[in-house]
Amino acid sequence: IEDLFMAFDDEAVATASIASVHRAKLNDGREVALKIQHRGIDSIIAQDLDNIVYLAESMYEQEPKFDFRGI
Repeated sequence: IEDLFMAFDDEAVATASIASVHRAKLNDGREVALKIQHRGIDSIIAQDLDNIVYLAESMYEQEPKFDFRGI
């Protein structure tokens, strides 16, 4: 982080289920909001997407007019 930012605030200004937002200052002096994903969230999102695919396929099998598989 020290190589990329002149300053970085460890305390998040906001947080949600996927990431937290921190204040930072780039080496050129610009202030930015830095969004940092929570550790392990990528595998949780992948599992959620797998579940959605499973549900879409199950709905199609039960009622073909509800074909959400291509979305």
